[in-house]
Amino acid sequence: MSRRQQIRWETSSLLLEACGEMDWFILLTSPQKEQTAQLLLRNRGYTTYLPVEHKFRKANKFAKRKIKSYPAMRGYLFIGFAPGQYPWYDVFQTYHVKGVLAAQGEPYRLVGDQVGVMVRKYADGLQRPSVERYMRTGKEFNVGDTVRIAEGAFEGWKLPVVEIRGGYASVIGSLLGSDQTIRVPLDICEKEDA
Repeated sequence: MSRRQQIRWETSSLLLEACGEMDWFILLTSPQKEQTAQLLLRNRGYTTYLPVEHKFRKANKFAKRKIKSYPAMRGYLFIGFAPGQYPWYDVFQTYHVKGVLAAQGEPYRLVGDQVGVMVRKYADGLQRPSVERYMRTGKEFNVGDTVRIAEGAFEGWKLPVVEIRGGYASVIGSLLGSDQTIRVPLDICEKEDA
């Protein structure tokens, strides 16, 4: 087990222990600053939870694809307090914290073990399918989606995907008067926007 995995596992374990003993609320953060707000709040001694989603991305067209973590719920961050002790003034003084999710003018407290269930379910984050490593960034697709072929002999064709295996997608296209299954590399397919 790598050091990073060990730290993540220890953090999840400690968070799970604390989940049942705390009152949890949902904070609103500045756009794309969820992780920064979490770090600032943790430095102030607060218990926070940010569910993440892992996606394949690359820095530029020459770099290899790497897994990067992004917040699963953009603009939101969970914070836990000891029951009955809610230091809202101090929390709202934290840079990038914009507010708290409220109902009827009061901060909405999550009931039961909702955060604990989420931590158990997504302890290692939401994992993206491994075949996305071959797809174009931001143009990922699944079986059943319609893709546009970006280059090659079928450039510009819009075809439905019937299977994804390895680095290839099987699509159905009309060739010589009948429907044929065509294997196309994933890196030249782009999901067609609806």
